[in-house]
Amino acid sequence: MVKNSGTLVGLLLWILAGCNSGWSGGVASRPANAQDSTPATTPTTVPRPSLSETLATHGVDPSSLRVLYRRGEKDVYGLRVHGSKALDLWRALRALVAESGHWPVLLGAGDPDGEVGDDIDPRTPEEIIRLGSKLNPTAWLEKRAAADPNIYRVKQSTWPRKFAPNKTFTLPFNLATREPLPGVIVALIPTLVSWEAPAYLRFGGWNECPAPEVHVAILKRWTRLFGAEVVGISDDTIEMQVSSPPVSPAQALVLAREHFIYASDIVRQGTRTLENLAARLLAGRVWYFWWD
Repeated sequence: MVKNSGTLVGLLLWILAGCNSGWSGGVASRPANAQDSTPATTPTTVPRPSLSETLATHGVDPSSLRVLYRRGEKDVYGLRVHGSKALDLWRALRALVAESGHWPVLLGAGDPDGEVGDDIDPRTPEEIIRLGSKLNPTAWLEKRAAADPNIYRVKQSTWPRKFAPNKTFTLPFNLATREPLPGVIVALIPTLVSWEAPAYLRFGGWNECPAPEVHVAILKRWTRLFGAEVVGISDDTIEMQVSSPPVSPAQALVLAREHFIYASDIVRQGTRTLENLAARLLAGRVWYFWWD
């Protein structure tokens, strides 16, 4: 009897302890603050690979990758490469734009430690792009030409015999020696379209060089009409590659006039006549703009 009595008492104590700990009906109730250890049945978001990981996955060395400029909540990154490899790297990065989310732009041998345009234009890229989207590029070109007809009027000339289509870039090279630069910076702009690059680099707004939003509007138009894409932007130069250049002298002359109004130095200190410039644009795959 003593044994059975002890057993009964033990059973009662065990039941009471179970009640105090949340036990009920043979199934332990879940405390309010308990965490469910059961794996979630809803799919989790796979984090986007970092830019460095994306580059490495596709055989691009990310060891020199670093932030060049902070633009609001976005960063402009950069890689450093020898000039002889700059264009090949640009082409590899161009092929990755949809995956990396960054458009490559050759900056030449410029100093990336200095903020491009910060002392001139403190606006965000989004503000500049928004202004550019409201701007009519054709109207802007005509207005500029009408405002100073002496500058933007050139004498008609004959079609040249020696000006071949332009097919070479200048930014990765020393202009005097034509040797590759020892170091070229390739910026990675957080955009999928090249015509937004001037907004992120805050390029323009000095001397005869148009304001950044004007570059955005005009380059967007030329991208649509000629498949023109920004390859490089230095402190005074823009270079583009073109997939659908003009195919007739008449079309090339119309485009040459637009280029001349946009960047008059390429004629006044370069080709000298619109016809010479048009000959370079005819079937030419590279466009060059320079402002003094």
